[in-house]
Amino acid sequence: MHQINIFTNSLFFTDQKDSEFKKETIKTKSVDKAKFTDMLKNFAAGLAKNYNISFQDVFIDNIKYYEDLKDQTNLKIVTTDVLFQGLYMVDVDEDCGLIFFERDSGEFICHHTDFIPQFNFIARENTIVCLPSNIDFKLKENKSDKKRRYIYFTLSV
Repeated sequence: MHQINIFTNSLFFTDQKDSEFKKETIKTKSVDKAKFTDMLKNFAAGLAKNYNISFQDVFIDNIKYYEDLKDQTNLKIVTTDVLFQGLYMVDVDEDCGLIFFERDSGEFICHHTDFIPQFNFIARENTIVCLPSNIDFKLKENKSDKKRRYIYFTLSV
């Protein structure tokens, strides 16, 4: 698992590869929620452990599939009553655009006193990104000529 250490407890992102799931998701333009939840079990367990949360209490919810054409972003962010927000990049070009997040200088984030104010990174295929729900993040417009396909999800207790 890859980690970026920008918090006291790390921001996780990891590679999850399941070519059959990817093919089915792109073909149907929907998410098999049971398969997706099963695919994220190890990721969610690691995240729960890092934040001292019981994995049995964690729910993967608000699972939605999105496709962006060039110069478009369709992401609808849900931030109420969730602990974490996540993106699973199903099929993306490396030049499709950045994932960007920032915090206000006056904002206090519980347990995250060393959080850097801004961060950008390139969306990569098969990558999961997960952020605490009180951090504003944006998926920038697709700059590629190919469709950008991704799944948005939340983690709740």
